[in-house]
Amino acid sequence: MIHQHIRLFPTHVFTFHLPENRNAEWKHYIEQHGTDSEYGVQTHSDLDKLELFKPLVDSALTCTAEINTKLGYRDDYELEITSMWGQVLAENKAFFPHTHSNNVWSGVYYAASADNDEHNTIEFFDSRMQAHVFEPSKTKSTTDIAARESLRPPPGYGIIFPSWLMHWVPTVSSGGRCSIAWNILMRGEFGDKDSRQWATI
Repeated sequence: MIHQHIRLFPTHVFTFHLPENRNAEWKHYIEQHGTDSEYGVQTHSDLDKLELFKPLVDSALTCTAEINTKLGYRDDYELEITSMWGQVLAENKAFFPHTHSNNVWSGVYYAASADNDEHNTIEFFDSRMQAHVFEPSKTKSTTDIAARESLRPPPGYGIIFPSWLMHWVPTVSSGGRCSIAWNILMRGEFGDKDSRQWATI
């Protein structure tokens, strides 16, 4: 008989809504200033420096500060966006599984779908590699036993997640999915000062 059910080491992923957005202008800027690539169109990585994207920058930083407070991190960290870029994904293209190294939080905001919100799919993978070695058959799918989870936010919504969390964008069947991604570094003290692994970043 089960005495206790204890969930250890959860992975935290957050969504936010930006009702006062400039989606049409953002998509137009990305299409006009992006560079063609094998994936579609992608901009330079300093959109956060442009006044046009300030509403998104402010929302991302505010939401991340709220996340830190909710999770119990110290409140004296300086949040710095290290990069922000936009892309329009081409038809039948995908972004391979990856992480965002050398940052603490990462995010993606959806400015436009291709045909429907399913094209805004982002899939996250359980970071414990052993979770992908054996996957017992399930009577129902739940977050407690899934080795991967997909989210499909509509335009006007964004997701913030730990930068180390492996994720990818599955193939879209039609082009035009427009998103803006970014990375955030927390500047301040990390670890315990009595430890040799303590650092100021």
